[in-house]
Amino acid sequence: MKSPVVLMTKGAFAKRRGVGASAVSNWAKADLLVMAEDPANPAKLLVDVARTEARLNAKLDPARGRPRAADSQPQADLPLAAPAGPAAAGGSLADVRTDLIRQQTEKLQLDNARKAGDLVPLEEYARRATEFGRVARERMLSVVRSQAEWLAACKDPRAVVAQLEDEIERAFADLAAQIASGAVGEVEADDAEDDAAVQAEVASALAEEEAEEREAG
Repeated sequence: MKSPVVLMTKGAFAKRRGVGASAVSNWAKADLLVMAEDPANPAKLLVDVARTEARLNAKLDPARGRPRAADSQPQADLPLAAPAGPAAAGGSLADVRTDLIRQQTEKLQLDNARKAGDLVPLEEYARRATEFGRVARERMLSVVRSQAEWLAACKDPRAVVAQLEDEIERAFADLAAQIASGAVGEVEADDAEDDAAVQAEVASALAEEEAEEREAG
């Protein structure tokens, strides 16, 4: 049976973790808090305890900072009593114990990151990265095409640079927002249609300019 979602305020969550309000504020700035709507008041956001703790356990280094009250209990389940043998490869028992603790800590961090939704399969990451790169390239080409007529008419290099910087910044900001919302795939068809329309307009404008120049000549 699925466990119920536990929500609480940032202050209550700070008490639960045994830290001050400033620590929770720092976690929020680092995007480590997973927030959810309060069922009783949808306009209010509360901390999703399970998902946030999974993310914190995956991201925070347990060897840094002040120990929390909950961490003061002895951890008897850690495999500290590993026997020395050939696997130690000449290392001391302390080295073997340290290596075992490190491996277990890394495994726990990976498990928590997976639970928090921060890990994705490598193949999916590569596919999405390739897709985002292709979309970014198309957006840059679209900027050039949409500004071609203005660029051809502008004689001031500084104005050209400023105009292109503004358009590129705007394009990347829009792309970042669409990636964050998962809407990149939904807008590609519209972008293709827009690009085709822009190309047709630019070609028509250039053709008109050439015709006017021939008539003037």
